[in-house]
Amino acid sequence: MLRLLALPLAAAAALALAGPVSANTYCVVAPGCSGTPAGDVQAGLGAAQQHAGADTVKIGPGTFTADAQGFHYDDPAVGNAVTIAGAGPGKTTLTTSSHDSTSVLRLTAGSLGQDLHIAVPGGLFMYGLSLAGATGRNITVDGDASAGAVLSGAATLRGSQIAGNVAIDVYDGGSTVLNTVAAGRGIGVRVFGDSTFTRLQRMRVDASDGGGQPAAIGVQVNCGRVALEDSVVYVRNAQPEGIGVDATSSPCSQGRINGVELRESTLLGAGAGSRGVVAVSSDATQASAVNVTNSIVRGFQHSLDREALGGIAFMQTTASSYPSKGDIDATLSGGTGNLIETAHTTGDPKFVNEAGGDYRLAAGSPLIDGGSGDPLAPGESNLDKAGLPRIVDGNADGIARRDVGAFEFKP
Repeated sequence: MLRLLALPLAAAAALALAGPVSANTYCVVAPGCSGTPAGDVQAGLGAAQQHAGADTVKIGPGTFTADAQGFHYDDPAVGNAVTIAGAGPGKTTLTTSSHDSTSVLRLTAGSLGQDLHIAVPGGLFMYGLSLAGATGRNITVDGDASAGAVLSGAATLRGSQIAGNVAIDVYDGGSTVLNTVAAGRGIGVRVFGDSTFTRLQRMRVDASDGGGQPAAIGVQVNCGRVALEDSVVYVRNAQPEGIGVDATSSPCSQGRINGVELRESTLLGAGAGSRGVVAVSSDATQASAVNVTNSIVRGFQHSLDREALGGIAFMQTTASSYPSKGDIDATLSGGTGNLIETAHTTGDPKFVNEAGGDYRLAAGSPLIDGGSGDPLAPGESNLDKAGLPRIVDGNADGIARRDVGAFEFKP
């Protein structure tokens, strides 16, 4: 019996000494890379998928072109994620030969893409970066994309610059976008979510061209819950007209709440018909609700647009700055809801250089320490658009209080 037990015990000891599965590095034309050479990017990704463990594919400077399927890593297994890392957005470019229904780079759960430039060729339903529960960091997407980036499954995108007809599409809710520029011709960020918050923090969101739709939209929320914080939304030069933040429930299923928490942000627009913040519902089974807190809404023909057209639409503003003239507040066709305004101001915010695009508050602005006195909400960013502390004593009265708008004044 002792001999029979010896082999299993020895085997167990050997496994314990072996430790966790090792990680491999695959090198694609990457000078100085210490690892296994890979013939091309997809070959490196394929080798990483076949090898158990968290592997890395390092890509050197140059332009790398995928076939019609794009570059992709499709293994969602826990512990078998991949990091695909370029030499920087100005050095490593990924693109594809396809012109129809392709993502240039597609990553699944747990994987990371970073330090890359993704160039999207023109074509039907072409996408730049697809993150399904994955993370993207320091990535530039440009070219003719239907959507520059597509996020799902609680993905994270940070420190990136994304362009496209729609810059960023978010599905499923639960994703996070941080410190990112989203420049959409038609729409900056579009969210199709569920009950889990999508967080958009410290962003610059632009929309410039409606692309055949009635208006260019900075952030459009369709059937989801979104927290937009410490961000600048710019539709000032949008054609034919611009909407800053739009929560319209018409595409939603019955019983769905379409909600936006707009906090410490600055929305900028201009032109006939332009609207700053929109909450519209035309179905009694659907609700749109928007809270605007400590934010600036400036330059729109209609700062607020709440319309319960047979549906349920609520809007509440707290300690925010916007002109009263041009507000829309309608309850028609049996709709329900209301508009509640608390501590609303209408004066000039006194930006440092509005004409030059500097939307920080200048010394003497009435919005310094003009925000609500509430502490930060759970999960709320404690940094402003510039990445500096959010709540400081800006007017030297001995009380630290948040400012109104995307930037906190630093005395």
